[in-house]
Amino acid sequence: MIYNNPIAYGVDVDIETLRLLKDVPEIVCIKEETGDVRRVTDLYVEFGNRFSIFCGVDDLIVESSALGVTGWVSGMTNVWPAEAVKLFNLCQSGDYEEAASSIICSHHHIIWMCT
Repeated sequence: MIYNNPIAYGVDVDIETLRLLKDVPEIVCIKEETGDVRRVTDLYVEFGNRFSIFCGVDDLIVESSALGVTGWVSGMTNVWPAEAVKLFNLCQSGDYEEAASSIICSHHHIIWMCT
């Protein structure tokens, strides 16, 4: 898995870089954590289903799931595991209305956890 977290690491694994890595068979997933859900779309447009894309931002799971991510690397699961699993399952089942309601209720907790 490639961890793309430019906010923390200061390096963005951008589309151009991923083009150079797309033929490496050991790379199967990308944790997308730019904070911009448009990158999820960019990845699918460029690479189709070559990589399994994971959301890496807790409060972007609903939007990222709607765009097709297949997994979630979540910090909130350490604090609220049952709630996080429920939220992920709602997203994977396509129940975005209920998922959005859940994330809105949890948002102030996520913000608190991250500050």
